[in-house]
Amino acid sequence: MLTTVAVGAVAALTLNAVVASGDDGSKHFKVFEHQTEFGFRTANPNAVSVADTLGISSDLYTNASKETKVGHGDVACVVSSVARPDGPEAECSFSVMLAGGEITTTGLVSFAAATTPGGTFSIPVVGGTGRYRGARGELSVLVINQTDSWDTFSLI
Repeated sequence: MLTTVAVGAVAALTLNAVVASGDDGSKHFKVFEHQTEFGFRTANPNAVSVADTLGISSDLYTNASKETKVGHGDVACVVSSVARPDGPEAECSFSVMLAGGEITTTGLVSFAAATTPGGTFSIPVVGGTGRYRGARGELSVLVINQTDSWDTFSLI
């Protein structure tokens, strides 16, 4: 029990050190996301279809070495279009649990951007709890590979 409390305290202090404030009062921080679970449910096993669903669970760290875990995140997506010029698109909600509260994002995500190394996409931050209550801003994601990304939160 004491070890769990100590690890939590270190994670909270580490994340607090990562959060930087801009001149406009905004807060920016970056976490390394490593996927731990993935599920995809499709109506047609041969093609992506509207209303297919996927879920992802990830651990969040201060760096790519995964030395200090600072939280976890879960993604739930529903495919909303397969006819976009850049391929399928989904409405996705991503919630992260960090020391001090939760941050929630939701928005449209292109499969191509989310699955291509070097791909990027951004979705709005729509709320939070605890120290993130009323959070607004943007989450920008840089895809590293099939299981890893850098997630940058810009909160206002």
